[in-house]
Amino acid sequence: MGYNVVWAPCTTEIFPTHMRVKSMTISPFGNYAMQIVLSQISPIALGSVGWKYYLVFASCNIVLLALFCTCFPETKGRTLKDMNEIFGDVVIKHVVPLDNLEKPTSEKDEFIEFAHTAKV
Repeated sequence: MGYNVVWAPCTTEIFPTHMRVKSMTISPFGNYAMQIVLSQISPIALGSVGWKYYLVFASCNIVLLALFCTCFPETKGRTLKDMNEIFGDVVIKHVVPLDNLEKPTSEKDEFIEFAHTAKV
């Protein structure tokens, strides 16, 4: 039960917004595909090698632990807004407030001014 509840929050929280739809389709597919494969292979493996089949799962956990400890950045105590910066995206930290700019003369100018400051 503990393993199966991890994939959904991770794929929705880690990936940026434009990739969440793809990650939420690929991740469950991979999870369910592996469940089908393991449910077909496990009875045969347990019948032929017995308890040693559990060493396959133990070795996978050890390899994944080493991978997570060496290759993935620490995100404990970080906000979701910090995730983009941690994973290499460009983050705008300071935006010029509209109070310091000249007031727009029309609604169209206000939209253009906002769009310009948002891209900077």
